[in-house]
Amino acid sequence: MKCFVISLLTEKKRRAHINQEFSSQAIPFEFFDATTPDLNEAETTRLQIATQDTTLSKGELSCLLSHVALLQQIVDESIPYTAIFEDDIHLGKDAGRYLCSESWIPKTAELIKVEMFNHIAKGTFLGNHKLALGAELFKLRGKHLGTAGYIISCRMAGLLLSEIRQYQPIEAIDKIMFEEMITSKKVVAYQLQPAICAQDDIINRKNSLLHSSLNDERILPAKKKLSLGLKVKREVDRMLSRRIQFK
Repeated sequence: MKCFVISLLTEKKRRAHINQEFSSQAIPFEFFDATTPDLNEAETTRLQIATQDTTLSKGELSCLLSHVALLQQIVDESIPYTAIFEDDIHLGKDAGRYLCSESWIPKTAELIKVEMFNHIAKGTFLGNHKLALGAELFKLRGKHLGTAGYIISCRMAGLLLSEIRQYQPIEAIDKIMFEEMITSKKVVAYQLQPAICAQDDIINRKNSLLHSSLNDERILPAKKKLSLGLKVKREVDRMLSRRIQFK
C-alpha cells in the first residue's frame, strides 16, 4: 500500500510533525504537494471540475482540488490501494500494522475511513467485519465527515472522480465522499475501529498545536430548528451509531 500525505510546500512545521509520526513507526510515505489558492483556476480546468456557483471558500476549493489531483494520480498510476492523509494528523500506536500491508483489506472494502473525526459515527451498527489484525471494520450508513485519513482502491478512485466531475455546484470533498455518496448509496464506505489517526484539533481541542487555516475559512451552515420527525430520526440514528475509538 502506498501512503501519501497532502501538505503545502510551505508548511514546514506540519511536515516535520508528519516525518516524526511516520518515521517513528517505520511507515514509508510520500508528501503530495497541496494545491494553493493561486492555482485553483488552472487545476479546476486540468481536473475538469465545475466551480460555477460554488459556495466553497478558496481554501476549501484548494483542499478539494488537492484530493482530486491525488485521486487522478492513483488512477493514472494504477495504484491498487492508497492511504491518503492530511498533514495535521496523529497516528495511533498500531498504525504501521495497517499501513505497511493491504492484505488485511476485504475485497469488498474499497473506501475505508481510518480517522476519528467525530466520536460517534451515525448509523453504523450493522454490517460488522472482524479483522485478523484485531480491529473491526464496519459499514457506514450515514454522514461521517472528514478526509484526514482514508484508504481507497484504484477502482473507487476512478468512480469518485467521475462522480465529483458531475457536481454542480461543487461541494466540500468530505461532504461528497462521506455524506452524499453514502446516503445516495453510490458507494459503500467503511470505518476502521479503533481508528488509526486523528487530527490535532480533535486530540488537542483547547490547545491545537497544528492550527488549520482551512478551518478558519470553512463556511458552516446555520443550525435549523428540527421538526418532530427529524428529532425522532436523530434519536434512531443515535441508537444505531457506534462510538469511534482512537488508539
